[in-house]
Amino acid sequence: MAQTANERKDNTGALFRADKKGIAKRPDYSGRVKIGGAEYWLSGWIKQHDGVGGGSYISLAFKPIELKGDGHEPF
Repeated sequence: MAQTANERKDNTGALFRADKKGIAKRPDYSGRVKIGGAEYWLSGWIKQHDGVGGGSYISLAFKPIELKGDGHEPF
């Protein structure tokens, strides 16, 4: 079956810099991924490592995308 422009290949995704608009708890990055045929929202927060050497890293969270009956819009 051919893949359309809006379909994502399995085990791929993308993150985009998010506009937090003054709300600190919002993710610094957000996007979508497809894993095992299921699509997920992906959020990322830039954090500082407190251990030896310090440095920064991105903490990630995944949430299943639940679609309306037409299969395109999240709840």
